[in-house]
Amino acid sequence: MNTVTKLSRDLAPALNQAEEIWIAVAMLTMQGLDFLLDNTRPNCKINLLVGVDLPTDPKALEKLIQLQAEKEFRVQLFIENKEFFHPKLYLIKDLYSYIGFIGSANFTNGGLNENIELTIQVDNDHLCNELKSWFFELFNRAKPLTSSFAKEYRANYSKRKELKSKEERIVRVNKKKFNQEF
Repeated sequence: MNTVTKLSRDLAPALNQAEEIWIAVAMLTMQGLDFLLDNTRPNCKINLLVGVDLPTDPKALEKLIQLQAEKEFRVQLFIENKEFFHPKLYLIKDLYSYIGFIGSANFTNGGLNENIELTIQVDNDHLCNELKSWFFELFNRAKPLTSSFAKEYRANYSKRKELKSKEERIVRVNKKKFNQEF
């Protein structure tokens, strides 16, 4: 096991060698999806489980709908009412072995590059197989990503972003006040 603080640095080379990938993330943006597409080979099988409890980018969902038709992409949304979907798992299998990344980093530019994040890299095949079983347990409970869902989701997305911006402003003000005390 290794500690990873900039996920993009360690994830990119693993993705470049991938035969199959399983990713479960609470939030996905176009930057995260572009990172995935830029760092995987065309014949790589991709299994993606995405949440919408956090503001996943509707553009990324719409792009995933296209990709499902064109490539070996399997995408499911975790949209159960009773649970908040918050995992960050990146599991990769190359020709010979598995490597997993588990931590705090969402599939966003912030999670991959900018935020203070902490991820553990796991290369134990037994543990990685357990992670894959966990992934499929949730993947099988999830719902397919459809155009109708993406359209409805997009209609509400701007309201969510506006609320998130207000919350971030409040946090910045609180941090500034607290830092002035010291």
